[in-house]
Amino acid sequence: MAKDKDRALNPATAQLKADKARALKKGKAAITAQRTERLAQRNPSRLERQISDLKASGDALAGRDKKQLEELER
Repeated sequence: MAKDKDRALNPATAQLKADKARALKKGKAAITAQRTERLAQRNPSRLERQISDLKASGDALAGRDKKQLEELER
């Protein structure tokens, strides 16, 4: 007997799967909104200064500094 086929036809399981997918989508949207709000509250002149300092250091950027520069440029 194909148990997987029986589970696929179960409407309760399908509903739970859909609810879980909806919750994940909602969570991702909330995290994106929080990140956007945090970035909006930052001081733009300070951000520009940090970006220019990192770019001025040139090719000698460490991995952490490269990642920070990418985050600041978003």
